[in-house]
Amino acid sequence: MPRSGSDSPQDRDQRGTAGPRVGFSAPRRGRGWGPRWNLGLHLAVLALALAGAFGLAGPADARDPMLIEGKRTLFQRVLMRPGAELRAQPNLAEAGTTVEPFSVYYVFDRRNIGGQEWVEVGADREGTRTAFVPTPATIDWKHSMILAFTNPAPRSGPDGPRPAMILDTKESLVDLLNDEAMVPKSEAWRREAIQARANDTTVPDTNPIVALEPPEYVDLQENFYLLPVLDYEDTLFRSLRRKVLLMQVASVTKKDPPATNAPITPAGPFRVGIVFVIDASASMNPYIERTRQTIRAVFQRMQSADIKAEVSFGMVAFRDNINAVPGLEYTTRIVAPLELETNPTQFLRRIQTLNEAPVSSQGFMEDALGGIDAAHNMPAWRDFNARYLVLITDASTRALGDPLASVNILPEHLNQQAQEEGFAILTLHLKTAAGVNDHAVAEQQYRALSRFQDRVLYYPIENGDVTTFGRTVDTVTADLLDMARTAIDDSLPPAATPEQEALRQVGRAMRLAYLGRQRGTRVPDVTQGWLAHLDPQDLRQAVVEPRVLLTRNQLNDLKTTIDRLTTLARTNRLRPAEFFGRLQSVAGNMVRDPERIAQGQIESLGDVVGEYLDDLPYESEIMGLTERDFLSMGPVGQLNLLRNLESKLELYRRFDGNADLWVALAPDEPEGEKVYPVPLTALP
Repeated sequence: MPRSGSDSPQDRDQRGTAGPRVGFSAPRRGRGWGPRWNLGLHLAVLALALAGAFGLAGPADARDPMLIEGKRTLFQRVLMRPGAELRAQPNLAEAGTTVEPFSVYYVFDRRNIGGQEWVEVGADREGTRTAFVPTPATIDWKHSMILAFTNPAPRSGPDGPRPAMILDTKESLVDLLNDEAMVPKSEAWRREAIQARANDTTVPDTNPIVALEPPEYVDLQENFYLLPVLDYEDTLFRSLRRKVLLMQVASVTKKDPPATNAPITPAGPFRVGIVFVIDASASMNPYIERTRQTIRAVFQRMQSADIKAEVSFGMVAFRDNINAVPGLEYTTRIVAPLELETNPTQFLRRIQTLNEAPVSSQGFMEDALGGIDAAHNMPAWRDFNARYLVLITDASTRALGDPLASVNILPEHLNQQAQEEGFAILTLHLKTAAGVNDHAVAEQQYRALSRFQDRVLYYPIENGDVTTFGRTVDTVTADLLDMARTAIDDSLPPAATPEQEALRQVGRAMRLAYLGRQRGTRVPDVTQGWLAHLDPQDLRQAVVEPRVLLTRNQLNDLKTTIDRLTTLARTNRLRPAEFFGRLQSVAGNMVRDPERIAQGQIESLGDVVGEYLDDLPYESEIMGLTERDFLSMGPVGQLNLLRNLESKLELYRRFDGNADLWVALAPDEPEGEKVYPVPLTALP
């Protein structure tokens, strides 16, 4: 969901396109937490800062780094161990320059000189400035996988959010997960560590925690940080009856000047944006009017609740494809734009102009995804800390594969992009009698569209009852206002229903993200440690999300590959047996072994997809897909695979088109080498 193109150069610099800062200090030693050990996240914290920081002369001509053994396109990179020193020449007698622990460098040469192994490294891919470091001072980083902490709000207990734990060794983590007392033991360890952090003391030697996730959420999109994965194991724990991904991570964050006792002054209020996305097709007038009634009551309440400046509203209407039915007048229409401060009189005047369509659409479906897209593209979203889209419709949505759809993406992938950018989508689905044959399809779509982490913000209105709808839209809107009014959501009375609790969890998540930005929260200062992707106290909750850093060049390669694969599959839909036989005609230079492909030796679709997707812990739809697998899917399975790939292709286009999402890891990084942390779940 790209935001508006109104970013200033300052905004873009704060988001990650500016060169990183230098001047890092050594990591903490021992098991003490240290002052402000988890505060003050800075952009590209593991900066590739060789250029300019050391002033070392290098070769004048650009050259490529060394390739990883057995690869054609992937270059060798290393992480620096604590205490690593760079030297102009491979000579231990020469004075070196200490570099930031776990910073990342390309490898340009490996030498053995006098029995000492050396690595020639450079900050950028061009090798214009290089230096030497002893091999034992480095760690090979054979892939580009990193971790992002999930928002801790859903992991909240009586004492607040449960932070993720990073343990000292893999053995400690495995022993914990195999322990029958896993839950009370992990809780005891965590409480000791939280207390040590609060008191700036050390944890007991019996506690293997080396770091905790910060109490506020560190938004990877707002403040990029690098938590590289050095090693991982996808392990089946029979006692847990499930697989758990165990990962070794390394990190070090920039130290700020010593903290003062001065209170944090927020840069501004916690602003909430709410945009109603309303189906304005025929028969929707009763629901449009009832929504207007809710908004009028909201403005009256806001006048006395002292939250006028913190909450703003917008409204978008959608119908269906006007090329198919010109009498519909529009596909989407911005009835009232989201603005920093909503003028109630003007807003009510604008929404009073909204009425149902004068004619019926072609079929029962409408273009809800087009309405969602129009709403999130409003330019004011950047100024809001909490972003809600409230969809109201009685019909399923047109989506990718429908020739009348205005948005060529599936609901689940539009939702994935929404979550990436901090949006929550709520759907009020009117299950009217007229749409009885449409209800199941619509519910499946809107549950996928309305997911926020582990919650689903889907509200079915049985029989399309206007009274029930009114109560629901009143309750939802009132909860959003309450969360804007209270400094911390926990001050609200207990939730009356599971639906209300789900919405409050979303509000807490957005609030934690806001506090993290206000307080400059950063990831833990860790040397190395192990953690599981699930919370040992609640295995339903993920504490981290694995991602892979793809360069813009790699993402463009992936887009080209998927585009060619889907085009070929479409062309051969009536002759699926010919699909694999024709792959070499479109593969070109994308493949990892052109000679083998030219000879028709394609065993799976992974043979024509970039090497950067190899060896990642996710279940790919296509990497291991053989010709036999493809044919055994049958026409329906093949069509579903095709649509899923085409939808992900649109998702990649949206990633690529949003300049805010791309991060430069080194000064003056070429545009094609900037990276985006793509979730593994978004890979094909």
